[in-house]
Amino acid sequence: MARDNKGFVCHSHRNKVSYEIHHVWPTAYHGPDKAWNRIKICPNAHSDIHFLMEAMFKKRKIDLRDYGHTIQEFAKSGYDQVIAYAESLAEISNAQR
Repeated sequence: MARDNKGFVCHSHRNKVSYEIHHVWPTAYHGPDKAWNRIKICPNAHSDIHFLMEAMFKKRKIDLRDYGHTIQEFAKSGYDQVIAYAESLAEISNAQR
């Protein structure tokens, strides 16, 4: 696994750490695998973003103070894009009826 300490979007790292590429609009929810949809984050931030997104989908109560502002923003952005995509599919389906 690659390691470095530059270009992380959620927070900075002094030492070299593993990193992952996160799709803000997750590919599991039909997000595109394009450069504009990818960010470089550490595994902890990646896990936190996905956890928050799933909590939003399930409408679970969570204490946002446990997460940084940037992590919250990426989770919300991904959530919003998935919801917008689902709504557009629903509109197409309703128009075809």
